[in-house]
Amino acid sequence: MDEELRTFLTEQFGALRREIDQRFDGVDQRFVTIDQRFDAIDQRFTGIDQRFVGTDQQFSELRRELDGRFAEIRRHFDVVGEGLRADIRLIAEGHAVLRGELAPKFRSCGGRTRLSTGKPAP
Repeated sequence: MDEELRTFLTEQFGALRREIDQRFDGVDQRFVTIDQRFDAIDQRFTGIDQRFVGTDQQFSELRRELDGRFAEIRRHFDVVGEGLRADIRLIAEGHAVLRGELAPKFRSCGGRTRLSTGKPAP
């Protein structure tokens, strides 16, 4: 190869190499920018994860509090139910006593008097 061709090719390849290097430098810079964006996104996700942990803890605390309240309400209604059961039993016994005491009096009146049910006294 002659010297002039060699110099020409060397200059051309040198220019081509510099252009390729510049383009790769641009691509490298783009990757740096993309890496920075991904780092920012990772930080956002870390913040979101921390908020979810906080929310989970709040729900756990709320669940424990509600479970305690539900148990307390259940005990209260059990006591109220037992009280109502006792009251109903007393009313039923009183009704039976009254019916037992009043039935003979109604019978002595004959068919003229009817019980509150609308039927003649037995």
